[in-house]
Amino acid sequence: MRDGLERQDFMTSVRNILYYVLLVVPLQTGLALVVNRRRLKGKSFFRTAFYFPSVTSSVAISIVFLFMFTGGGAINAVLSVFGIRGPAWFSDADGVIHVIVTRLGGSPPGLLVNHGLLGLSWWDWLSGPSVAMCAIIACSW
Repeated sequence: MRDGLERQDFMTSVRNILYYVLLVVPLQTGLALVVNRRRLKGKSFFRTAFYFPSVTSSVAISIVFLFMFTGGGAINAVLSVFGIRGPAWFSDADGVIHVIVTRLGGSPPGLLVNHGLLGLSWWDWLSGPSVAMCAIIACSW
């Protein structure tokens, strides 16, 4: 059983990397092309604003990230103002589509749950990146 779990963890990691690359690389490349236009007003400001996080200490970024996304963090506090119970950002390994379907009271289709590819069900592949991965993608912007 341990080998099966290790394979599933590995494939989950591969899936997460694919989601990150497929979402972040095109978006950041497109943003870089927009910021690099000759006629863009405030080009220096935007270049500085987008480059600044990469030169900021990773420790400082980690502290801010933890402040924002812990269970009682800033993001969940803002969501609670609107009556929304925020997700468990770091501990929920389900994909965002899975989280949405579950919160709406639905369940995944049996066809997607019972069949799969490379040790993960089709539902795991199609349920989107996890909530934590979405937070990481948003913070990388």
